[in-house]
Amino acid sequence: TATWTKPSGVKKVKVIVTGGGGGCSAVGGNRQDDIGAGGAAGGTAIKIIDVTSISSVTVTVGMGGTATPYNYNENVNSSISPNDGAPSSFGSHCSATGGKAGRSYYTNNGNVTGHAVPGVGSGGDINIRGGYGDLPTLNMPGPPQMLPGGLGGVSFWGGPGRGAADDNFTNGNHDSSGGASTGSSAGAFGSGGSAGSRDFTGGAGTHGVVVVENYK
Repeated sequence: TATWTKPSGVKKVKVIVTGGGGGCSAVGGNRQDDIGAGGAAGGTAIKIIDVTSISSVTVTVGMGGTATPYNYNENVNSSISPNDGAPSSFGSHCSATGGKAGRSYYTNNGNVTGHAVPGVGSGGDINIRGGYGDLPTLNMPGPPQMLPGGLGGVSFWGGPGRGAADDNFTNGNHDSSGGASTGSSAGAFGSGGSAGSRDFTGGAGTHGVVVVENYK
């Protein structure tokens, strides 16, 4: 959290509020020819606010959800998962929920899967829903030459971070782990974490953002 303090002479602001992206799921299945699910993106609210009678506003920026380890062997319920993206807000004026964590097949519960639910903006002049992440895949036909993780959801700001890739089927040396919530392997603000593949964990959701433009 932080505090926005109105600069002298400012009469209106335009705010863009985006929630954090959800983290990827585990890989699931037997992890020999399987990929996980991508997390959903956070929502976005855009609003022009008259601040002539406002001196300061509390700002909350939602964190991106962490990546579920590739071998996590339990059902992660999307409604309570700590891998969900957190909400962002500009006081009580507008807000945006975070994207839910990816949901995948697990080795001890083969019927649990589904799209992660994206976040959505509220209270804005424009309210935008985030994008869905890719669904999980089991039993890729092959043997596959390479297994790239499914992509996370696209946010208002752009695409997701790097997924994991495994080319061990060909004894290759181009394996990569998933992207983080920040840095060069992360996605745009609020995007979902891309998934893992085989024995590689995918990516975390990228943190949200609150942008305030001041107008005199």
